[in-house]
Amino acid sequence: MSLGVNGTETFSIQFVNTKRALITQFDGSATSSGSMDLQTQTNPPSLGSGGYAFILSGVDSNPGPLAYGGVFTIPSSGTTLQNGIYDVTEYELPVGRGNALSGTFTEPDSFGRGTIASNLPNYFNPDSGTALNYYVVGPEAIRIIDVDGPNSSAIGSAFGQGTNATAASNASLGKSVFGLAGNASVAGVATLGQFTTSNTSSSPADWSGISDNNDLNDGAASTGALSSGTYSIASNGYGSLDITTGDVGYFLSELGIYMTDPSLNLNDPNNTTGGGGALVLAMNNSRYLAGVTGVLIPQTDTATGNFTGNYAVGAQEFNSFNSSVYCQGPVRGFCEFDLVGQGSVASGVLSGTAQINDPSFTLTPNATDSVLFSGTPLADPNNPGRYTLLPGYGTTNPLVLTFDYDVAPRTLAMVIYRASGGQLFWPEDEPNGVLLGPLEQQGSLTGIPAAITPAAKTQMKQ
Repeated sequence: MSLGVNGTETFSIQFVNTKRALITQFDGSATSSGSMDLQTQTNPPSLGSGGYAFILSGVDSNPGPLAYGGVFTIPSSGTTLQNGIYDVTEYELPVGRGNALSGTFTEPDSFGRGTIASNLPNYFNPDSGTALNYYVVGPEAIRIIDVDGPNSSAIGSAFGQGTNATAASNASLGKSVFGLAGNASVAGVATLGQFTTSNTSSSPADWSGISDNNDLNDGAASTGALSSGTYSIASNGYGSLDITTGDVGYFLSELGIYMTDPSLNLNDPNNTTGGGGALVLAMNNSRYLAGVTGVLIPQTDTATGNFTGNYAVGAQEFNSFNSSVYCQGPVRGFCEFDLVGQGSVASGVLSGTAQINDPSFTLTPNATDSVLFSGTPLADPNNPGRYTLLPGYGTTNPLVLTFDYDVAPRTLAMVIYRASGGQLFWPEDEPNGVLLGPLEQQGSLTGIPAAITPAAKTQMKQ
């Protein structure tokens, strides 16, 4: 198999700090988004024992979307997973909650790589389980990939649970920002919002909040939708959250939540600031929601004055901007572009530069290009921590994308939710394009090599 252009795959990388970077493909042959984290585990790396929460999201060979979420324990001795519970959503299979997870693993090699033989099912291999490989990032962070050959393909992470492995409760969940998005097989679905909890000593406890939701499948975007519901969390960090009123996405009424270490930064596991939260899985039995996963982050800082400084930004967007382009792929008709870049917030204005990979030419006549972005996020006075970059809300202030040639600037309707000074997220809020991406405050970049000149623009025939 030949990757990239003539066997060479090119990436665009934006460093958040010396231990983390956002990354996209940048050669116009295909497009994708991801991240890189410095491997800080001991040499040779080892798996830390204790409880873990995990999420995997991908596609089967039909193709249909699928995802898994749950908890398990790595013992202090032996190679058998313990106390495992998993949930599964797959278009071809009924939603499955509270299943027993079993499996065995190998110790990591010198690269931090090991294997897991699990009983996770999929439609084409329901009885034989799913083969996984893992890569150790640090004591409480593991990246996981499904290597089950032709049956399925999925990728995700497992994070240590700390005290939430044995002493979690409804009180473990407080004021939070949550985000969910579909994978490439269920493109065009994203939800981002924030909520507060109450009655945490009751079972179930209550939550209420606000969210912004976008679904290209029904061409609808809802802005600032109020919602509420109940949730329950067991002592092992395995829980569920029900949405009883309001609009939090297309048919979305139940989430699986899997609590992580309260001191662990899920975006940047090598960062000692920013607290844990949970991994999240949409549990509705719907083709449009199978494969929808996300995170839930404690909201610890909503002061508008603290939204300042330098940020690494990323975005993976699915759209139907160009009616003359019929994109091929698991979800036909939705095109994708990805970008990473760096911006700053000064005097309330967000501006910066990004590298965009757009093989479907939905924004530019170039498959790869540079773009300037700018906007003035407006603080929501009724919901601290939420900002809008939307037209028609008292002032016209969408996010503006400006390219370096004679093409009209493109505007995107965006919303920003701030979990803390270092962790923010933004979704697109319009009916023909949907994205969910991070804004991560930059730390020290001392020691990172100087910037390399980007590759020449790529123009490809459609």
